[in-house]
Amino acid sequence: MNKIYQILILITCILFVVPGQSFAQRRNKKEDVRKIVVSSILTDESGHALGGINILDSRGSVVAMTDQTGAFSVEVPLNSILQIEEKGFKDVEIPVGNVPSTIVLTSVPFLMDESDKIPILFAEIKKKETVGASYTLNISEFWEYDNVQGLSSNLNGRIPGLLGTSNIRGIGSPLFLVDGLPTDISNINTEEIDRITVLKDANSSILYGTQATNGVVQVTTKRGVANRQKLNVIAETGIATPVALPEYLGSAEYMKYRNQAALNDGMSTPFSQETIDLYASGQNPYRYPDVDFYSDEFIKSYRNQSKAMFEVSGGNKVTRYYTNAGWIHQGTLYNIGGATGYGTDKFNVRSNIDVDVTDFIKTYISLSAVFDVDKAPVGNFWSDAATIHPYHYSQLLPLSLMSKDLTISDGSDLSKVFLVGDAYVLGGSTLYTDNIYGDQAFGNYSTTIGRTIQYMQGLQLDLNRFIKGLTANAAVRLDMYNRFIQGVSDTYAVYEPTWLDNPSGSDSITALTKVGSDLRKGTQAVSGQYFRRAINAYISVDYQRKLSNRHFVSGTLLGYTSRETYQGLLIPEKAAHLGLRLSYNYAGKYLVDFSSAYVNGYKFAPEHRGGFSPSLGLAWVISDENFLLGADHIDFLKLRASAGIMNYEPAINDYTLYDQTFSTNGSYSWDDGVRKLDVWKLNRATNDHLGFQKAKNINLGLEGYFFNQSFCLDVNAFYTVKSDLIIQKSTYPGYMADYIPYENYEETSYKGVEAGLIYKLGNKRWGLDIEANVLYATSERVKVDEARPEPYMNRQGKSADAMFGLEALGFFKDAADIANSPEQAFSAVQPGDIKYKDQNGDNMINENDQVWVGNSQARWFFGMSLLARYENFSLFALGTGRQGGYDYYNGDYFWIQGEDKYSAEVLTSWTEETKETATYPRLSYGNNTNNFQNSTFWLYKNDFFRLERVQLNYVMPKKIAHTLFSEDISFFLRGENLLRVSRNVEKQQLVIGGEPNYRSFSLGLKVKF
Repeated sequence: MNKIYQILILITCILFVVPGQSFAQRRNKKEDVRKIVVSSILTDESGHALGGINILDSRGSVVAMTDQTGAFSVEVPLNSILQIEEKGFKDVEIPVGNVPSTIVLTSVPFLMDESDKIPILFAEIKKKETVGASYTLNISEFWEYDNVQGLSSNLNGRIPGLLGTSNIRGIGSPLFLVDGLPTDISNINTEEIDRITVLKDANSSILYGTQATNGVVQVTTKRGVANRQKLNVIAETGIATPVALPEYLGSAEYMKYRNQAALNDGMSTPFSQETIDLYASGQNPYRYPDVDFYSDEFIKSYRNQSKAMFEVSGGNKVTRYYTNAGWIHQGTLYNIGGATGYGTDKFNVRSNIDVDVTDFIKTYISLSAVFDVDKAPVGNFWSDAATIHPYHYSQLLPLSLMSKDLTISDGSDLSKVFLVGDAYVLGGSTLYTDNIYGDQAFGNYSTTIGRTIQYMQGLQLDLNRFIKGLTANAAVRLDMYNRFIQGVSDTYAVYEPTWLDNPSGSDSITALTKVGSDLRKGTQAVSGQYFRRAINAYISVDYQRKLSNRHFVSGTLLGYTSRETYQGLLIPEKAAHLGLRLSYNYAGKYLVDFSSAYVNGYKFAPEHRGGFSPSLGLAWVISDENFLLGADHIDFLKLRASAGIMNYEPAINDYTLYDQTFSTNGSYSWDDGVRKLDVWKLNRATNDHLGFQKAKNINLGLEGYFFNQSFCLDVNAFYTVKSDLIIQKSTYPGYMADYIPYENYEETSYKGVEAGLIYKLGNKRWGLDIEANVLYATSERVKVDEARPEPYMNRQGKSADAMFGLEALGFFKDAADIANSPEQAFSAVQPGDIKYKDQNGDNMINENDQVWVGNSQARWFFGMSLLARYENFSLFALGTGRQGGYDYYNGDYFWIQGEDKYSAEVLTSWTEETKETATYPRLSYGNNTNNFQNSTFWLYKNDFFRLERVQLNYVMPKKIAHTLFSEDISFFLRGENLLRVSRNVEKQQLVIGGEPNYRSFSLGLKVKF
């Protein structure tokens, strides 16, 4: 542990050297303290006054604002400069001694401003010139009013075509990049992010070869800007409450329904009424326990959470820097003795440094370190809470109920027993040796420690002196992650009591049977080691040239390689390819992009390892055509189309898919048993023709801005076919079961439409921004290897997420109903069991009667956000919704049989008395496989609308903030996962055997210097 802290301290010191020196230099620099009053007027090229524009000083701080006539006046140091940055105009820097009486800002075409640059693969491009289907979020802008933590929370509900946080268009998980190269994004914080760009079609993502089949999510972190000194601090604290907790029956109720289960099966009841009454009375909860693990005895109603982060950036024309450091803490719900210090803490630091070594050599370094600690008690509280019955044993046995003549089975006395709060002995038995208090009260703990180091370095060469428009780029990223569990697992004894009935009603414990031993060495043990290491690198040559006022060409040639290894992986996962992009732009109206990759397949025979993946994108900026120039309500309108074929490998970590494999199958001997040889058998036949799977993609899109940019629309229609999918066929004769090779065979298609719109109105005093997006996505399995007994069971023609199950017809009413129904093959049935439809008419209910019942993935996805602002207040809200998906209620909480712990679901179970109103099948004392099959009985529609979060912000007036030596101070109140609207909403949000989902509330402060 000491080495870990030493490394973290060293890294932190290194990362802060550059920022620290820069601020020190700025403080110690002998500036000319003389000041000068500067006045001027801002106009555009037509002479129109530009009001409401900020004037910045050398540090990037706002020192003045133009009035309605475009005029401003400000007192600044004599040797400083003024800066003007306004969207739609070229940036201006003017020494204060040379400020003219009128400053004319030069306009730039719409969506061609420096702020309109968006990252694409291995390059940046102005938004107007994009061809592929992409969408960019400016997180730096959201930071003003939405401070939710984590990348996934920022993605959810905000990007057209993104299903949740990790699925593009319902096709699959994308490739995640940070600053252009793949990496683990789980630990990245919102404050570190500048922009997120989602690349959705083949043309925009194909340069990443086999890894980008489902699209790319590219995260761009913040970097320092010359002459923009910034220091921001954010701190927040709050609580999180469980959204829903399981509801289990108490002891008496459990016994009642357990007896009913026995009666249903024609058995004698295990619990007498006298016993049930004793447990129901509550007169001695230690002898007749009724343990509710979800009560306030064991868990709190909330857990605490806190966050503190700061970021500093700046620099000059030669060196720029950005540094972010932070701490995030999440507490726990544990509420019993000794449960202190538990929770999760994450410490992070990131530094991005850019250096212009010469006028033609630039380099950059990015270093990120994350250290996370998750401390928890030994055992598994949430699993125990879902499985230990309430009557099994009392967790505690009070000393006050122990007789003076108490005996302990090992001959010891109470002075040698581990006590809880000096008043209780740990309860248990030979069958139940785990005790929640023992796990949490005696200092046993398990601490999972994770350490992440990410290092990236890049080099940019301007080769314009050799060939005009030529540059070269190279970058390499190293990712290292390791995790281990460090803990103390001392043992403790539990005690099974022997009770003495007391006529006065005060029962006492006369003897304790000791189970286990008390051992408190405090020795730490290390287990659960895991590591992951990855290296990614690329080198590219780029060419950009404006041949005339109307012709612009660009091209990129690159080589890329990656290698990843992790615990338990025998052979590293590898990828490598060459990429080529050629683009042509005519007059800013007609855009052509040819992007391609020649990929390498490590899992195929040598002669089939190369594959060419081409794509072509076309775009037409219609709004620049003469016939639309007079349409004042159309600010920008672009049509785009793209198509591509991507070769990719299957997600199987096997580099010999094409080859035959063998295994031993016993042995044989001869020479009177003296000699022996192993027998080898063929497991898989050879297929030297095995090749790439293919993803063929077509995208048609429209992008437009209307009514003075107050309304924005982005629409795409897509169609993707994944063909030559690699499988081992099941339609070979049975005698070939162990010799089937891998083959390119199956095919699945995906199609849909996505749309995003933004509507803005207002002015600098007030405003209302509404954003909405919708995705409709479906799929079809076009070609499937199958030989099923019934046509309706075929997967071909169904969606990729099709769900199959039995069609439930209700409950069997009586013995006659059972006799007149098909035979049930799963188990013997009785009245109250679920009745199924015989689909094939063979008078037998079995797996062959499963039919299509729905799809697991919703067909419609919605996202909507609202930002309302007035003066210094703003209110942000984000909601998401899904429609058209299904799921099953299953697991031990819903499928209750045998010795399972009974949940509240059984309260509506079938009996002769409740058969007209029952909504749950009859209870069985043993297992009842008939009732617990995937069927329409357990099926439910997973439609919902969820209010993801709401944040209220207040910005302190500038004058007050400046008196507190800051540029800006603001406060916010945020709530997350506030509301979900759906049928059986609590039931659908339950987490069984694990920590619950949370609804959280946070109060925070942001300060800018």
